[in-house]
Amino acid sequence: MKITIISPYFPYPRRGDFFGVERYTEYLAINLKKLGNEIKIITSFWNGGKKYDNYKGIPILRIQDSKSILGRAGTIFFLHYITFGLNLFRKKVFNFFKDSDVLILNLAILFSRFFKIKKIPIISIFHHYM
Repeated sequence: MKITIISPYFPYPRRGDFFGVERYTEYLAINLKKLGNEIKIITSFWNGGKKYDNYKGIPILRIQDSKSILGRAGTIFFLHYITFGLNLFRKKVFNFFKDSDVLILNLAILFSRFFKIKKIPIISIFHHYM
C-alpha cells in the first residue's frame, strides 16, 4: 500500500520542539515501512534539511510555510499551519502524493475537504488541544 504521511513536524535532520509528535510520526513511518508499505513524508523546513531528502529509505518532501520564511513572526494566528496546508495543493507537491492509497494527516488541516473532492482517502490525527 502507498501511504503518505503529512506532518509539519518530522525529526530529521534534528529534533525540535514537538518531541511527542515527532517521535510518533517517525515511528509510524518506520513501522509502516517494515510492514511492507511504500511510505512518503511531506513536512516543513522548520528543522532544516533539504527540499528532497531521504530518511531510512523513506522519501521526504519539505514545503515552505510562513514560519520558514518569516521566522517566529510567521506563527501569528497559526499562519504557518494555514500556509503549510495551502502549499500542499501546489502542483509539484500534489504530484508527490497523488498516487497514494491513503494520506495520514498528522494535524487538522482546514483544507482536508479537497482530498475528499479528489477522492483520496485520508486519516486525520488530532494529537492534542492547546
